[in-house]
Amino acid sequence: MKLVALLAGCAALALSACASVGTSYLPNQVAYEHGAPPLTDRAVRVYEGDLRTLIVSPDSVVLGTMTGGGNAFSGQGDVREQVEKDAAKWGATHIILARAETVTTEAPSTAHTNCESVGTQTDCTTVQQPGATFYKPFARYLLVRVPAEQWGKLPVALRPLPPAPPAPAPLARTEEPMQAQVDFGRDR
Repeated sequence: MKLVALLAGCAALALSACASVGTSYLPNQVAYEHGAPPLTDRAVRVYEGDLRTLIVSPDSVVLGTMTGGGNAFSGQGDVREQVEKDAAKWGATHIILARAETVTTEAPSTAHTNCESVGTQTDCTTVQQPGATFYKPFARYLLVRVPAEQWGKLPVALRPLPPAPPAPAPLARTEEPMQAQVDFGRDR
């Protein structure tokens, strides 16, 4: 019954508000040894054929793999967007799709019978809930790091954006607030 309530709640909202995506990162030995501080806020998705183009210097390295999966309200696009953000946090500048699939889960139909007795007569009502099919996206990406000083050698479409500057700190108040004196034109 909780699942039905969740589905009804999500139907009332935009489905993207109910989407949930998680990721897990498996670094290779190079990433363990050298660490990889972030160079961008979002890794660029490239295709398999672009891997040679990414290796523009000996410092370009494959960091490892990242696996992403979502719930029934998320799609492959949601998974890719989350992987782009999370991969960048681990130091990747680019991601390459290695595998994608959608896991299908079938929920069986159910029936619930309610009976009500009035005197000697019993009335029963059976309510049937149809079965449902849920689709959950799953994808595995290869994470690549290209040093920032080499981005200029990449085609424009493959260049990551530098990280956004940090938000400015709020201004510190150095004096007491002024109190305004208002004269509404009354005679004294």
